[in-house]
Amino acid sequence: MFRSQTYCEITCTDSHGRYISHVVSAWASAATGETESEGADAGGGAGDSSSPGPGKRRVARSAPETPSVTSGAGQHLFFNVTVFGKELHLRLKANRRLVAPGAFVEWQEDFEEKAKERLHGDCVFTGDVSDMPEATVAISNCDGLAGLIRTDNGEFFIEPLEKGQQDVEVKGRVHVVYRRSAIKSEPVQRRKDLHNEVTDFGIANLPGGLDLLEHKLTESVRKRRHAKTDDYNIEVLLAVDDSVVRFHGKEHVQNYVLTLINIVDEIYHDESLGTNINIVLVRMIMVGYRQSISLIERGNPSRSLEQVCRWANTQQRRDPDHAEYHDHAIFLTRQDFGPAGMQGYAPVTGMCHPLRSCTLNHEDGFSSAFVVAHETGHVLGMEHDGQGNRCSDETSMGSIMAPLVQAAFHRYHWSRCSKQELNRYIHSYDCLLDNPFEHKWPKLPELPGINYSMDEQCRFDFGVGYKMCTAFRTYDPCKQLWCSHPDNQYFCKTKKGPPVDGTECAPSKWCFKGHCIWRSSSQPQGHDGNWGSWTKFGSCSRTCGGGVRSRSRTCNNPVPAYGGRDCPGSTFDYQMCNMEECAGPYEDFRAQQCVQRSNKYHKNTKHTWLPYEHPDEAHKCELSCQSKETGEVVVMNQVMHDGTRCSYTDPFSVCTRGECLHVGCDKEVGSYKQEDKCGVCGGDNSHCRTVKLTLTKMPKKTGMLK
Repeated sequence: MFRSQTYCEITCTDSHGRYISHVVSAWASAATGETESEGADAGGGAGDSSSPGPGKRRVARSAPETPSVTSGAGQHLFFNVTVFGKELHLRLKANRRLVAPGAFVEWQEDFEEKAKERLHGDCVFTGDVSDMPEATVAISNCDGLAGLIRTDNGEFFIEPLEKGQQDVEVKGRVHVVYRRSAIKSEPVQRRKDLHNEVTDFGIANLPGGLDLLEHKLTESVRKRRHAKTDDYNIEVLLAVDDSVVRFHGKEHVQNYVLTLINIVDEIYHDESLGTNINIVLVRMIMVGYRQSISLIERGNPSRSLEQVCRWANTQQRRDPDHAEYHDHAIFLTRQDFGPAGMQGYAPVTGMCHPLRSCTLNHEDGFSSAFVVAHETGHVLGMEHDGQGNRCSDETSMGSIMAPLVQAAFHRYHWSRCSKQELNRYIHSYDCLLDNPFEHKWPKLPELPGINYSMDEQCRFDFGVGYKMCTAFRTYDPCKQLWCSHPDNQYFCKTKKGPPVDGTECAPSKWCFKGHCIWRSSSQPQGHDGNWGSWTKFGSCSRTCGGGVRSRSRTCNNPVPAYGGRDCPGSTFDYQMCNMEECAGPYEDFRAQQCVQRSNKYHKNTKHTWLPYEHPDEAHKCELSCQSKETGEVVVMNQVMHDGTRCSYTDPFSVCTRGECLHVGCDKEVGSYKQEDKCGVCGGDNSHCRTVKLTLTKMPKKTGMLK
């Protein structure tokens, strides 16, 4: 019996499986020769031979013979990975049709766009395994190897043990491999399909009838179908709500969801489907905190889906010929929108409809790709196998549209009924006929460095805090980009590449082909950004007991351009509101939020949840609760409601957007006034005095006192 999880290191190899390097990430190194230059000590010592420091003559070295792990057009990548004692030789080719050219990822806050950047899909791959004809792979190497491997012996997920460790890959990086069956958090059991109870959730009133689904995931192996010229393309708007962003981290969430959608695309290329369907990302939106909590209504899946679908329609480009015009919206959340165990919710036959071509999905790891595939299947017209069709026999074999939890899938597949139902409707979905790779996408800037300073490129290369090294000055800063951290400014690192063309290297000069040259007079000059007007303050987060309201401003007057500085200061401004005490007996606001979780199962058991204050300052505003029955402390994967006190030891500071907002005793945000020992806010201890008295009392009678 195989274990459900194991650890391994992965090696980059040639086509024959011969070792080349431990580096697996696409952006870890352009030439993976970092061992010589990362230790460049500008102050002398062991790093002198690599560092062009002052007074030192640099000795040229040949780069180690380790190739890049980025894949050009038509190129393949090869990796060896050991899965439960068996070494697999992965043969990968870039999935060039997952991300449309010129697609953007947007970051939203308070219902407005905060930032926007290109969505890159250069690090997502599909492929197979050497000497395993039935094996398939859907994987990414954006940050280590992450994704799905399917073989005759089962289906496995792989991901790095720790994220953001590209810099140390040259020494080897640990990955974790686990079976898909190992992710089940609830006991496997057959239970009533919630689709039969739609009226309990008020779904009958929604247009077209909505299908309520509950899924559990398991093992599988199938063969990938090759794409053909008559493909249908589902152009997808992928919306990722704040709960998912916070769980995976802002620096890693984009790579994670790209890997997830790559797996979804692989599922739709299973040969059992019989139709050529591509999942193509044309736009990605990271939904802000306030928008996220306003869209999902806990315990009300029908209302949540309706709000998500209407929101997705508001994001639609008005021009159908716009390159970012989407056919279908996929919404990912970690908020609980339905009963325990509910994973997804979708309208049936809603594809191409402006208000019904959308799915609501609970994100819970890479296995959620199967939830997304199932929900999208409903939107395409597929019903549950065995419900209104004659495919109940296929549910026990792991059909993707099975309505019930199964104990042990040996392989997944699309049932014959799913194939027939898809064929019945697919020809009516005209929106899937256009080719997203033939749009007239906006032209990329001629020189990409126009928008990125050397400091910013150092941060991209090595992480937060890194800036251009100033410990030494090369003759031409455009020859090679050297970076250092403020904690050790004399230890400089390089990826052995120059800054990108267009990077400012001196006043009115920029880098071009490794040289610092004068800007052409025809090129636009950079300008700094300036704030626009403040919006009006929004509504108060609480009706009593002290809430928070906010207003925002946008750096658009003008927007910084061509290397100009961003606006200084904060985007948001906060005020305390509704400070009067709530009527009736005192109720702990944090405790109320924990009580609301008491109807949720944890480890197959319901608990009475009590409030718990996390000892780590960075997690004070994340909802943590303690079980009254077991004493176990659980982080609920949600932030506390705006206006909740950050700490029981601080009666004034409150949480907002998951962060602690410092409030003084004068109820002013940002104030550091404290009560003195007399209880006077901002006082100097002069409004009270210490009184000492001695009370002596003699008993009336001698003997024992009663």
